[in-house]
Amino acid sequence: MISELTYKKGYAMQKRDGFDYFDAFSKQAAYAQEMALNLESALEAGELGTRELIDALHTVENDADQVNHEIQAHLLSDFVVPMERDGLGSLAHALDDVSDAIEEVSLNAYIFGFSSFGEKGSLMVGMLSSACSVLCSATDELGDYRKRSAELKRMLVQVQTYESECDRIFVEAAHALYADGGLDAERRRILHTMLRVVEDAMDAVENAAERIESIVAENI
Repeated sequence: MISELTYKKGYAMQKRDGFDYFDAFSKQAAYAQEMALNLESALEAGELGTRELIDALHTVENDADQVNHEIQAHLLSDFVVPMERDGLGSLAHALDDVSDAIEEVSLNAYIFGFSSFGEKGSLMVGMLSSACSVLCSATDELGDYRKRSAELKRMLVQVQTYESECDRIFVEAAHALYADGGLDAERRRILHTMLRVVEDAMDAVENAAERIESIVAENI
């Protein structure tokens, strides 16, 4: 078993010369935030269902994938890591899932030729963007989690609040779709699918926040 002193020395050396896991997590979250902001901007401009958007988001998603692959490779090869390996790997996958889920929104919009959500759907996209911004700030604080645990907790609760509110709006919006007897059935199906993929993306953000909360609790 590695002594505490040996571990601290190894971790200090790894932080100075080796792979910086915390910086990698920040990069993953920043990519997700960039994608969410682009999604929100495209919706406001009426360009949600365009090929240009999915190409732009796919480029960012590929960059996010590379960071995840890099993290997983280092977890396999590095002798000393800053936290428990499974927790670090789980967080990397969870952050990668956020980027994948946001890209899925744009892919569905392109497939359906979808450009307009209406008020409730637009609110959900805005909350997704805001939640990604908070998640990005939380990953920036993760490297100093012992000193910043209270601030981290506040941020993670804020993400959960966004998710709860987004879920409430989704239920209301989906109910309104089926309560509207005059709505075309195909349009109803498409709107429901689009609302669902945005909600799925928000769930992915919450899951990443929960992974951060879990690994911090295990290492405090």
